[in-house]
Amino acid sequence: MHLDSSLIITTREERDYIMHDKILLDTDLDNDYAIIKAKILYHLSKPIDNTLLIGIDPGKRIGISILYMHEEIDSRVVTSIKALIDLITLLTENIDVRKTIVKIGSGDLRLAMKIALEIDYRLNDIDIELVDEHGTTSSITDASSRRRGVRDRLSARAIAYRRGKNFRTYILS
Repeated sequence: MHLDSSLIITTREERDYIMHDKILLDTDLDNDYAIIKAKILYHLSKPIDNTLLIGIDPGKRIGISILYMHEEIDSRVVTSIKALIDLITLLTENIDVRKTIVKIGSGDLRLAMKIALEIDYRLNDIDIELVDEHGTTSSITDASSRRRGVRDRLSARAIAYRRGKNFRTYILS
């Protein structure tokens, strides 16, 4: 990814005095870390493919990997579907995207479908895929990475990079 290193961060009051095409307001930095990072990445690069890709490893601890413009901008763990949906809503409402894709591991198909249906109900224009998550945890070989939380986030990243099937095909079968 080619980055143009000139970005000006300023206040709303001073914006009109600055002749530059890449300006970020300081109030844009009052948000979630992933949103801030996405906005900076968007302004510093030439956004050819500003796709938001979210990988989800469902379970008691829900691992999440957030990729924007092919870069992982954040990974985290939440403990409820509500917190997951709130995060996805926040991201989609505040990040400039051409397309949003959510990939959910299907190890626990009932839980994966519950998450997919909730996302589909609450949010529009999101491609939702279910992904075979077989081997996502066993591929983590580093002992420190096998800790809870870290393992969930790394599994979510592996899920994000795998090819999935539209979740609706599971409803019809």
